[in-house]
Amino acid sequence: MASETVLPNDSPHSSSTLTPPLISQTTDSIVSLNLPIASKLTDTNFLNWKSQVLPLIYGYSLGKFIDSPPPDPTLRSEAGQIVINPEYLPWYKQDQLLLGWIRSSLSDSVMAQVVSCSTTKELWHTLQQYFASTSRARLTDLRRQIQTAHKGDASCSTYLQQLKTVADELAFIGAPVSEDELVSYTINGLGIDYNSIVAAVNTASRSAPFSFSDLRGLLLGHEALLKSQATQPVAFAASRGSAASQTKPTCQICSKYGHPAKLCYKRYDPDSDWVPNPRFQAFNAQPTSAAATSTSSTANQSEWVLDSGASSHVTNDFNNLSTFFAYTGMDTLKLGSGTGMAISHIGSTHFNLSGTTVTLSDILVVPNFSTNLISISKLLQDNPQLCINFTASSCIFKVLHTKTNLHEVLCKNGLYLLHLNYSPQAFFGIRAPASVWHARLGHPSNSTTKQILQSFSLPCDSNKLSFCSDCAQSKAHVLPFSSSSSISTSPLQLVHSDVWGPAPIVSSLGYKYYITFVDDYSNYTWIYFLKQKSDVLNVFSLFKSQAENLLNTSIKTLRTDGGTEYKPVATKFPQIQHQTSCPYTPQQNGKAERKHRNIVELALAIMSQSSIPTLYWDEIFSNVVYLINRLPSNMDIPYKKLFHKDPDFTFLKVLGCLCFPLTRPYNAHKLEQRSLPCVFIGYAKSQKGHRCLHLPTNRIYISRNVLFDEHTFPFKQQQLPSTNFQQTLSLSTVLPVVFPSAQNQVNNSAQQADSQPQLEPQVSQPVSTSTVAATLQTDAARFSNDSADRPQNSNLSLTAAAQPPCCATELNIASAEPIQSAVIATESTTSPDIQPSASNTQTPTTVIHAQSRTHAMTTRTKDNSRKPKLFSEYVAHLSNMDSEPTNFTQANASANWREAMAT
Repeated sequence: MASETVLPNDSPHSSSTLTPPLISQTTDSIVSLNLPIASKLTDTNFLNWKSQVLPLIYGYSLGKFIDSPPPDPTLRSEAGQIVINPEYLPWYKQDQLLLGWIRSSLSDSVMAQVVSCSTTKELWHTLQQYFASTSRARLTDLRRQIQTAHKGDASCSTYLQQLKTVADELAFIGAPVSEDELVSYTINGLGIDYNSIVAAVNTASRSAPFSFSDLRGLLLGHEALLKSQATQPVAFAASRGSAASQTKPTCQICSKYGHPAKLCYKRYDPDSDWVPNPRFQAFNAQPTSAAATSTSSTANQSEWVLDSGASSHVTNDFNNLSTFFAYTGMDTLKLGSGTGMAISHIGSTHFNLSGTTVTLSDILVVPNFSTNLISISKLLQDNPQLCINFTASSCIFKVLHTKTNLHEVLCKNGLYLLHLNYSPQAFFGIRAPASVWHARLGHPSNSTTKQILQSFSLPCDSNKLSFCSDCAQSKAHVLPFSSSSSISTSPLQLVHSDVWGPAPIVSSLGYKYYITFVDDYSNYTWIYFLKQKSDVLNVFSLFKSQAENLLNTSIKTLRTDGGTEYKPVATKFPQIQHQTSCPYTPQQNGKAERKHRNIVELALAIMSQSSIPTLYWDEIFSNVVYLINRLPSNMDIPYKKLFHKDPDFTFLKVLGCLCFPLTRPYNAHKLEQRSLPCVFIGYAKSQKGHRCLHLPTNRIYISRNVLFDEHTFPFKQQQLPSTNFQQTLSLSTVLPVVFPSAQNQVNNSAQQADSQPQLEPQVSQPVSTSTVAATLQTDAARFSNDSADRPQNSNLSLTAAAQPPCCATELNIASAEPIQSAVIATESTTSPDIQPSASNTQTPTTVIHAQSRTHAMTTRTKDNSRKPKLFSEYVAHLSNMDSEPTNFTQANASANWREAMAT
């Protein structure tokens, strides 16, 4: 007997150690396989592995070992005795050789699934069951993969191979994908560089099915074209006439290279001079029989077909939508023929019919659909105030209760076509340049802006960002310190905190500081405003209760810079570990310090763009934190990481822009305007609405019904001066300015610079120039008797009437511009309680005018780089009404109050 090569059952031979193909056959026709397999079987390549193994098995007539049952080991003889089956031993030898060969081609992970199999048929059946699982989860996952596939940065070959692999797996488990569906999924995942190919395929597929292999050739050719244009544009231009380039012809319609004329997407462009092929013209003139697609394929994008048989609105153009979002579900658009089309997005829009706003919600975006479709039933559900009357020649939109005609739609070729001639950009900012989105998001970095536009499919004309001078001015900084390497694993495990301030001016609500709390896990930020640093304990207690209740966990560690304002916090909450920075080492609290820089930079950029007065810095800072929590930080969005849901970016508008809130509920009569021009200053905290500041009245309206002009900034149009923190003073820093007396000046001369109390402005009470002028003149008259012998402050003029005409508006809006006029009066040393009387008001007023400097020399006083000397005996008053005493001692010191108490 000839020798034979036998592989043991458990011999783990790898393909790298197998010898060249060797077949040994014994006299009993036992075949010993020693054939190499290109790749071992893993959890992802069963189809490739099977395509290599199966031909070899059937090629050597070994198919019965995986298809037929094994023979019985024993037989019963004619005499009734049990004897060994002579066919069993050769079968067993051949089966074990085949079993060992198949096992040698399995990876370790797959081997664990078949280690108990003793025959080839059992092993093969086990592999089939393992890889051909028809569970709903696997089927759903494969369908999701093929429907949501995107090319991204991968090559066309890799992208097409991935789709083909998934399609083959679906076919293997009994859910095949048709050729048309595979082509549709493929073009849906292409980038904007392949728009011409997508349009060409959509056009060509209307007349005849487009195969996946044809699409592969087009994509590979277009990819090669893009690469050649990017790397060697000059050589490409010189070689267009060569013989090699004839395989990729130049289109005779659009003169572009890489596709023939029959596949050009401009073939059906109504603006093109090209005359389409008569065959296609005949096709386009005939509407299809399906209810969902009963339109001509040349329908204009501004035309919507009214269909009473459709259940949903459908479009293929994002320009027809005011808002939209990506659709990740498994549903498809079912046509009358039974085929389905993939849905990429869902959106909504609005249009106007004779003054009545009509809403279309839940519009399905189907890229391969050929027209815009309005479902009559869905339209009336969204707009119950309407009714539609159909006739043979037209249909009429009417108001349901009054039967007033709104619009008539004519019937053309059996179709009711509604023409919507509107500019998409006029509807709620449907599509805006990337620079506008950059401003809406609060001037983040370019990479952050592009990530938001791509991740959330925001309506944008172009992803190209122009140079932003506001960012260049506001974000100049030194190189940052390295970040901490510690990583938190849960919310509130570590909270960073720091106090910022004092601000150069007091805010409109009287705040001088703010404190931030930054969650180390999500990078989410909370901001609270303070009037004094001693309020830190109360604010932290409020933050602790709110955050712990919201997140259902407790604060474990608080990290600060070691400021004394945090000492009461460590004392009151000993259960919280308090980590502090080393002295003069703020880098150890770098996350909180860096958050200050981020907040201030974005706020300055917004204020630079819109010229918002710095008096409203607290409003801007609060809204900047609102935006920062919705911008990616280390590729994660803090809001999404903390609350596990996506933020709503459609709600954002440019801060400081012109807006028109609905003010009809506040009108006194029906003939008043229904809206007022306001300034958008932020988002409401406890309502889903926008905060709109009306400048003439300083009133803030909170409304969700607001129209925005994001290119107009009211504060900038008023030509207010630069709102620089270092050079700007608010009304509260000038009036009233109380200087210490001569005796107090001697005792407290070292504290003179810090002795100016500040007035908290009442934003809701507008102040007119005439009122201020009258008040200041009255105060000057009251103290004019002994003012002639007093020193003068040359930096303050004494007549409110000398102010420029814009001062009334500036005071009315609590502007941060320095007040350039005031009244200087003396403080009587003999009568501390000066009451307004007729005699006082009749006393002639002594006016001290500022000394004008006409020389050309620039001094620190002229350029406002140094404050003038403050004289101790003068006081500037805002009102001619003395303040009431706060206790009995003060009242008893006044003769008038003693007389009043006696009576």
